[in-house]
Amino acid sequence: MNAVQLEDGLDEIVEISTFIRERPVACRWSSGVVTGDAELLGRLSQTTAGRNWAERPSSVARAVSAAVGSPVTIRVLDELEVDLTDDDPGAATATHDVLGDYWLG
Repeated sequence: MNAVQLEDGLDEIVEISTFIRERPVACRWSSGVVTGDAELLGRLSQTTAGRNWAERPSSVARAVSAAVGSPVTIRVLDELEVDLTDDDPGAATATHDVLGDYWLG
C-alpha cells in the first residue's frame, strides 16, 4: 500500500500507537476523526498547532510523535473487523486482521 492510497482511503481506520511513560497508548483515525486514549488525546489537544492536523493519518502520526516525543507505529485496520466502541483501541489489533503495519521514527 502506498502513501496515496493510505491518504485517500475514506473507509480506512488507521491506528497510531506509541508510549507515554513506558505505557502503551493508541488512537484511531477514521475520516478525519481521532479517538482513543484519553491522556494521548489530551496531549494532542494541548500541542497541535496546525488547524488540519486530524485531516490525514500521516499528519496525526506526526502530531502524536511530537506530543509524546516517541516513535509511533501506524496500522491500517479493516473497518469491518474493528469494534469502535472498545474502550482500549490497542486491544483490537491483538485479535483482528491488520491490513498494514508501518513505523514512523
